[in-house]
Amino acid sequence: MILDQKIAVVAGGAGGVGEGIVRALLKNGATVVVPSRTKYKLDRLKEYTADIPNGTLITVTGGVNTEENRIEISNYPLWRPICRSK
Repeated sequence: MILDQKIAVVAGGAGGVGEGIVRALLKNGATVVVPSRTKYKLDRLKEYTADIPNGTLITVTGGVNTEENRIEISNYPLWRPICRSK
């Protein structure tokens, strides 16, 4: 896949247009991180992308509306294993 070993953070990925962006990234093998303040939207996104065998979807409950939340997302514990080079 052309986006293997790549990580994309898609703010707004749990709604409308963002869902399409998330699907496209997953189809191309990316690890896609979607933060949202609404758990329901994240659950719906997981269902909507369940048919895509490529890529990895990581959902994070929380927004990017504060500096604290942005720092938390940028320090997410899964980054290090995902970002290892081949």
